[in-house]
Amino acid sequence: GDNPISVNLEVGKGTLELANTSGVTLTGNKTASVQLTGSISAINSALNGLNYTPTPGYEGGDSLKITTDDKG
Repeated sequence: GDNPISVNLEVGKGTLELANTSGVTLTGNKTASVQLTGSISAINSALNGLNYTPTPGYEGGDSLKITTDDKG
């Protein structure tokens, strides 16, 4: 639906950047922890352009933690 939801994204060894943030409230862009609030379609559009940049000099794996809240 059009009711707002929230999505939190976290990585341990880098930063996350969303280029298309139209229709979402965004905090933490270009950091290791990004929070989005908006409609499902606006969040999906924002996530479509998600970019991960590893910490300079870091070699190895990382994980992406995604937490959603439908506010219901």
